[in-house]
Amino acid sequence: MAGKKAGSQFSYASSTYILLKFIIERVTGQSYEENIEEHIFKPAGMLHSGVVDNERIVKNRALGYVWTDAGFQNATPIATSKLFMGAASIYSTTEDLLKWDQALYGDKLLSSQSKHLLFTPVIAPYGYGWFISENPQTGKVVSHGGDIFGYTSLMERRMKDKVVILILSNLQGVDREAIVKVLNQTLSQ
Repeated sequence: MAGKKAGSQFSYASSTYILLKFIIERVTGQSYEENIEEHIFKPAGMLHSGVVDNERIVKNRALGYVWTDAGFQNATPIATSKLFMGAASIYSTTEDLLKWDQALYGDKLLSSQSKHLLFTPVIAPYGYGWFISENPQTGKVVSHGGDIFGYTSLMERRMKDKVVILILSNLQGVDREAIVKVLNQTLSQ
């Protein structure tokens, strides 16, 4: 993006979330982990979510895998360094992510004004942490996926009908679009 005017073009980079982590800590005087727990997990009732720390045992945590020519291999652990904190550091369950989805429809986490900003594109197709699109059948769709360190994820929120698609896999590189296509066929029946 060298030579481009700030705010003139969109290009996704996970490193911006690492920077955001430092901004959150500087502004609040609390750790990233404390902020996530206090402002998201607790208010939304997310009891099985947290910030990854490879030193801590997390009951029922799935290890990440990658597929290679030699078959399945263990993926590099997420938190071997605090470097990725903010970009690839949250663990959760589908049940907790559903709680987060539902909390975002109410006022537990954000004001109406903040939610309006959150779900409005800043530079298409991206807003504040979400890819945002309009679909003739489902209305506004906000989504974000990830694919790193042996894990693949997607949260797709279809705002009009309050439908959420959650994909959590402990295999890096899972074809999220193919899964969503199958789910769309199932939902349309």
